Amino acid sequence: DCHSPSKLGREANIFCTGFDFFSMREAIRHPLSKGGEQRFTATIEFYPEEGKYHCDGHRKCGVCLEPHQTVKQKGVCPQCGRPVTIGVLYRVMELADRDKPVYLQGSPAVHSLIPLPEVLGELFNVGPASKKVAGVYGKLINEFGSEFNLLLNTPVNDLSTASPLLGEAVSRIRQNQVIRKPGFDGEFGVIRVFAEDERAAFGGQLSLFGITPAKPRKKRKKTKPVFSQNKAARHKDIPKRLNTEQLAAVKSNADCIVVQAGPGTGKTHTLVARAHRLLAENKGPVAIITFTNKAVEEIRQRLTTPGQDKQGICVDTFHSFCLHWLRSTFPDIQLVGPEMRLSLCKQVFPHLVAQERKVILHTISLFLSAQYRLPAEFPDAFSPYFEVLKKNNQLDLDGVIPACTALMHDDKSFLLKVQAAAAHLLVDEFQDLNAGQFELVRLLGTSSHIFAIGDPNQAIYGFRGSNPEWFTRFIDEHRPEQHYLVKNYRSGAVIIEAAEKVINAGKVLENTVPAVAAGRHEGVIYSYQAAHAGAEAIFIAQQVQALVGGTTHREIDQLGSRIGKSFSLSDIAVLYRTGRQAEAIANALEKRSIPFQVVDVIPFYMSGDARVVYYFLLLTAGMIDKAELLFLLRQEKGIGIRSIDRVDTLIPDNSSDPLAELHERLDILPDKIKEKIFEFRDLSIQCQMKAEKESVASAVTLLIRHLQMNSEDRDLIRLQTISTSAESVRSFAEHLRGGQGSVVYDDRAESVLLATLHAAKGLEFEAVFLTGCEEGLLPLTPRGIGFEAGVQQHVEEERRLFFVGMTRAARVLYLTGAKKRKSFTENKEHTGSRFLKDIPGDLISALPERTVKKRKKPNARQLRLF
Repeated sequence: DCHSPSKLGREANIFCTGFDFFSMREAIRHPLSKGGEQRFTATIEFYPEEGKYHCDGHRKCGVCLEPHQTVKQKGVCPQCGRPVTIGVLYRVMELADRDKPVYLQGSPAVHSLIPLPEVLGELFNVGPASKKVAGVYGKLINEFGSEFNLLLNTPVNDLSTASPLLGEAVSRIRQNQVIRKPGFDGEFGVIRVFAEDERAAFGGQLSLFGITPAKPRKKRKKTKPVFSQNKAARHKDIPKRLNTEQLAAVKSNADCIVVQAGPGTGKTHTLVARAHRLLAENKGPVAIITFTNKAVEEIRQRLTTPGQDKQGICVDTFHSFCLHWLRSTFPDIQLVGPEMRLSLCKQVFPHLVAQERKVILHTISLFLSAQYRLPAEFPDAFSPYFEVLKKNNQLDLDGVIPACTALMHDDKSFLLKVQAAAAHLLVDEFQDLNAGQFELVRLLGTSSHIFAIGDPNQAIYGFRGSNPEWFTRFIDEHRPEQHYLVKNYRSGAVIIEAAEKVINAGKVLENTVPAVAAGRHEGVIYSYQAAHAGAEAIFIAQQVQALVGGTTHREIDQLGSRIGKSFSLSDIAVLYRTGRQAEAIANALEKRSIPFQVVDVIPFYMSGDARVVYYFLLLTAGMIDKAELLFLLRQEKGIGIRSIDRVDTLIPDNSSDPLAELHERLDILPDKIKEKIFEFRDLSIQCQMKAEKESVASAVTLLIRHLQMNSEDRDLIRLQTISTSAESVRSFAEHLRGGQGSVVYDDRAESVLLATLHAAKGLEFEAVFLTGCEEGLLPLTPRGIGFEAGVQQHVEEERRLFFVGMTRAARVLYLTGAKKRKSFTENKEHTGSRFLKDIPGDLISALPERTVKKRKKPNARQLRLF
């Protein structure tokens, strides 16, 4: 690893054994012999902080971060807001199962040394390669022997005789008391022995063989560029790099504004710029509302500008915004999430089987998403469910928004209070509104300035009650000032044109404006129809290898000049319509040792063993609810349905500590339940102590081992990895709870993304595989829709979903499918998706052929000596 001859041999291993292969091998295997002799004595190393990528940071901004600081900053630079370059130490801590190293008895000692020329250069205030250092270095070696002997073995008193400061320097190195400035983002680290003020105080104290330090050089002051005050003032309220259309939307003074922004047109950038401008002009309070916690975090990060006060602005999801105001009036109201819904439904409808209960809960969810306001009376089919909620002072999670709008209708003082908190309302992803969200915006719009931004062509959440018609209805009712963002900064011209052809072949919305490619690259589209799903997966894996320039030493397919570059694994995404498609693709990637992460609308820790660990973390943090505790009890062997039902009746539905409730009723509980309650309590205490003494990651490992789970499980490894940055079990549990309804995606992982099309919304990649382009899969065959208009509406949403998948790609887009695909029990014949027919043939390129360079055989010829 050392590229300079002067550094050769400076990293070494010290053995006290026979000078032969077998002796050294045994010393490495067993550093301490059975007789107690230290055979492998020590290693001598450079300081790891000297590496160019030891820590995380941004060289341009001069920001260097330790791993825990990077996590706290959510992976973005505090100066410019862009992602930081992740260093080696961060990756080490991701992989580690502990915070501090553990050395086995008899392990070799570790000596980190600063090369003697660098120590002398620091003492003499000159470079380590200077003549002054070279002269003194030679004399020291002649007097004290080798450099290792001087730095490791020579008594400090002997060195101090030559120079007290040299003796002090070596003493500090041996005790590891040095000043470390770690390397980051391509900049080498610096290891020093003395601080600047100590060096300044040396004066004439140092004299080695009559040689004294050089006078310190005067540092030339850097002159800062001078800008016109008017120019700086003119742009202080709006971030740089806004195009003409974005700037018009940001600077408009209209009371009601709707911005139609297609894929890659800088939608979030424009919304944040608008917020910056309102804050700079003190036009608050400002409320920004969006749909997911991830979007909230992104907007908050982009709003974070050094020196700018963020008071007077609120960034929230629709649910969080409404829940905040509901709890300001009803502070004791309890939310009912998925697990509690099932538990309540079982109580209210005991005569129904499990599948029937799931159907009725789905019906309730659709009913709530279709309500402008929470009604006073409910349909007979599920009114008992809402009666129980009312009795327990509970509210269904899907009923939060219509409950808030109902209160705004019924209580004028409440309405005025909410309106006063949102003088300027900025709504992101406006195309995804459902009835309750539309009503909230409408009610706030009677007194607030509205700035709504979105793209009706990307409305893909019909299963949640959203409909692009709310977008057009708002325009019809409010007659807002309309703006269009059409410059696509993401995709190449070919990809944009193909996507436009697909979306325009369906129901064309009024006043739509075609997108324009802002970049110079055209992009390329390939189409491939495999014989079956397995062959499709193999093709994808082969093309991923080609895109990254190969993952093995074998020769690989060349993609030609259209792409012009190799990609990293994190530049590539494989998208599919249903989660069932992921297995074959994951297997094909795994066989080729290609790292990947699977992302779905439902977070990975809400299924399988990871879900059990997550619930135990909630239990440890004191955040578990009744339904989640019942779920954990159901996983235990020997606990039957009757015992679970018995426990269910003993815990109040609105209990904040269900385990404590059971603990108070131990005398009437079955023995097996008693045993598990004590076991759960002891495990949570152990888990808490482990986290406090060591780390949250250690607590997660404890849970996995205690529950006898497979430590190689992909989701468990992922849960352990993200826990490394947590400060406490409570904060980690809160983080997981907050992301329970969001897509969990690690954009720093060097891996291929496998995701459903719904989960990929809002993401972008250099290369995208849009898989399963077949009739019956994309578009998906509708179920339970018995009327023509409903079927047509479903197909149009599938078209928009296809459009979203295409526009995730920047440079390369693969459209793949299979002629046969297994559907539960049988292989079915499939034809190509109707959406493929909407793409003109001249926009699709032929797949690059495999080219293998043949080596020319040398002509055999006998060499002659003369």
